[in-house]
Amino acid sequence: MISAFFSSSETSLFSLNRIQLRRLQASRRRRDRAVVRLVHRLGRGPKREDLIELTTRDVWRLVYARLLLLVFMVTAYIFIFNVWTRPLLLRETTGLGWLQAFLWPFAHSVDYFFGTQTSSWIRRMPF
Repeated sequence: MISAFFSSSETSLFSLNRIQLRRLQASRRRRDRAVVRLVHRLGRGPKREDLIELTTRDVWRLVYARLLLLVFMVTAYIFIFNVWTRPLLLRETTGLGWLQAFLWPFAHSVDYFFGTQTSSWIRRMPF
C-alpha cells in the first residue's frame, strides 16, 4: 500500500509539474505574442537611414554653432581693432586723430587733382 501511495504521489507530482510547465509555456507564448504585437504596432525602431539623418542633423547643428562662434570672434576682433588699436597706431605713427586719418586720403586726392592745400589744413585741425 505504501508503494502504491508513493507511486500515485509521484504521478500526481509529475502531472502537477507538467501542468505548471504547460501554464508557464502558455504565459510565455502570450507574453511573446504581446511583445510581437507591440513591436508591430510601434515599428521596429528607427531605420538605418533615419539614424543617419538624425546624426547628420546633430552634426550640422554643431558645425553651425562653431561657425557662428568663429564669425562672432572675428567680428569682435575687427571691431576691437578698429575702435581701440587702429587709433592708437595712427596717433603713434602719423600724429593724426581718427577723423583726420579718415579725411586725409580724400584731401590728398583733392590736392593732387586741383592743386589745393586741403591735406595740410586737415593736419592742422585741433583734434
